[in-house]
Amino acid sequence: MLTPYSPTWPEKYKKEAELIKHSLGDLVSDIQHIGSTAIPGLSAKPIIDIAVLTKSISDIDSFVTILKKIGYDYKPDMSSVERIFLRKGTPVEYHLSIAKPTHTY
Repeated sequence: MLTPYSPTWPEKYKKEAELIKHSLGDLVSDIQHIGSTAIPGLSAKPIIDIAVLTKSISDIDSFVTILKKIGYDYKPDMSSVERIFLRKGTPVEYHLSIAKPTHTY
């Protein structure tokens, strides 16, 4: 269900991004607020989408173990060879995608 834009979404992202960065440490190359809640003024499903860029996603178990400690549940059925997908909250408040660069320049 779509809801009107909430000015709390950027702050929710900021707090969660700090928690993720603190938990994953040097594994994080970049972190971004993505999806419809990242666009000011846009109605959206009230789920904060977060993307983490890392050098490798080959050790999925490490990410799952670390992120479980801060409330994330791994969703293998929604993951792929290109990204690790996790959710947090009941009801779900956060979607987290972890990926590595696919191109080098």
